[in-house]
Amino acid sequence: MVDVAITLWKITRTYSIVFQGRFPFVKLQPSQAYLDRAAIDSESIWYMNYLLVPLMGMYLVYALYKRNWVVVNYYRFCL
Repeated sequence: MVDVAITLWKITRTYSIVFQGRFPFVKLQPSQAYLDRAAIDSESIWYMNYLLVPLMGMYLVYALYKRNWVVVNYYRFCL
């Protein structure tokens, strides 16, 4: 019962519910807060990529130089 209440609360936060007199009687439209959050999320992912890709590259160089056995295990896992 609590799960249903939480799910309905999430729907009301994400969508605006519009009741109409004709079919379909209920129409869901994305709320403005959801659209703003989607734009902020896409921008944050863009910045995270610029942070994480160089860090992963540096770790790869470190792993090849200092921890060669780890790279070999990853290679075997990928095969």
